[in-house]
Amino acid sequence: MSCGKSHVATYPVRGDVVFKDGSTLERGGRVVFQLVGSDPMITAKGYFESDGKFELTTYSKGDGAPAGEYEVMVVPTVPDDKGEMSEREYLKAMNPIDIRFKNAKSSGLKFTVSPETSPHEFRIEVTRPRKR
Repeated sequence: MSCGKSHVATYPVRGDVVFKDGSTLERGGRVVFQLVGSDPMITAKGYFESDGKFELTTYSKGDGAPAGEYEVMVVPTVPDDKGEMSEREYLKAMNPIDIRFKNAKSSGLKFTVSPETSPHEFRIEVTRPRKR
């Protein structure tokens, strides 16, 4: 008898992460799609470089995401250390996007994956941190 988990069908999902002006995050990062109402939580993740382009993976590389509504967070890649950066440059590099995008519940980013409209191309638009 097998104890392996069965996988639900997935659909290809690609996209990009950009600011309103079309520019991208200099250091890239990852997106995490959390399926609303799933228990246990089903997530699909995608990594992106400075070009902003990602492809989602749920079970195996590039397989996409199961059908459903998703709340999405964006986690930017930050520098390992300050290096030659000024304090101001370092703080900017540590927080390249508004903090609300780092949590799927507060990001306001919602996307729907459905078999009927596959493959999916999503543009995720983020904003820079608010000035204090």
